[in-house]
This record gives sequence, C-alpha cells and structure tokens, in this order.
Amino acid sequence: MTDRESALSLIIAEYQALKEEQSARITLRETALYFNVGIFLSFVAVIYSVNDGSHLSYFVLSSYVSSIMFWVYFNNDYYVNTIRLYIEADLFDIAKSIYTAPTADGDNSISSDEMQPFSWERSHRRAPKSWLHTPAKIFALFLSFSAPAIAGIGASTSMLHGDLWLKAIWFTAAIITILIVLGTLRLCFEGKTPRLPESERS
Repeated sequence: MTDRESALSLIIAEYQALKEEQSARITLRETALYFNVGIFLSFVAVIYSVNDGSHLSYFVLSSYVSSIMFWVYFNNDYYVNTIRLYIEADLFDIAKSIYTAPTADGDNSISSDEMQPFSWERSHRRAPKSWLHTPAKIFALFLSFSAPAIAGIGASTSMLHGDLWLKAIWFTAAIITILIVLGTLRLCFEGKTPRLPESERS
C-alpha cells in the first residue's frame, strides 16, 4: 500500500466514524423532540383525568422537562452541524490535497478542479429550499418545546398565590420558558453552525 493509499484509508475511516457519530446524534436529537411531546401529552392526560383544578399546578413540571429535552436537542443539533462543517471544509481540503499531491515518481493525473471528495456533503446544502421550510421548522420546534413550556407556566399560575418557594419554582420555570423560546428562534433564524464562504472551502 502506497503512502497515498494509507493516508486516504485513514481519511475514509475518519469520515465513516464521523458519519456514525452524526447519525447517532441525529437520532438522539429527534428522540428528545418526540419524547418531550409524549411527556407533555402524558401530563395532560393524567392531570385532567383527576378532574380537579388544584392539580393544574403540576403542569409547571412540563417547563422543566421541556428545558432538559430542549438542551438535548440543541446540543446534539450543534454537534451534528459541527461534524457536517468539518467534513465539508477541513476533511474535504485534507482529502483533496492528498489526491492532488504528486506521487513519488512525480506523476499526478488528478487535477485540483477534477477532485471533489465528499461532494454530496457540499452539494446538497446548496439545494434550493421551499419558502415553507423556515415557517414549518418554527412551527414544529415551537409546538414541541416552547408550547409545552408556555402551557406549563400558564396552567400553574395558582402557584403565585402560594408560599415563597412555590413562587420561586414558578418564576424559575418562567425564565426557563423564555430561554427555550429564544433558543428555538435562534435555531430557526440564526442558523445552526456557520458555513464557511465558498472561496474558503474550495
């Protein structure tokens, strides 16, 4: 095996390991979303089955659960896109330099323009998206994380008439809810991980 083949085998092994981690994080990210919706619906079913308004204060728990699940979603979403960016930029450049480097006998049959490793990682990001993409994403994330948290503090306002520690729990949940809403908007409008300019990635 030549030095070029050895180097390329390492690049491929790294690529495969990164894609496996990316897939695992995508699964965990989506599981957090579905789990949070399921937990909230369970809260609704259990609390309303009691038919007692005094139990509505327990809805505040959905704000805390939503914060945990949103952090799991947000954190894994960040790493999913960090891996994508690394493959798209750094690993692409490394692989391209290996492919286009002259061999020991000085022969180099692959030009820099012809060599486009991991082209799918780069090309599918440029595919045009429907104008519905952003509104649909906002709606899905809001419904999955922000809405349960808002419903939690909205249904548990009776805690404001209780002891100081109950008020502290409610106000903490309210602050958490605001952070979830802001985090949701950040994911939707600011993007996930910044992409390098095209001139720096080729």
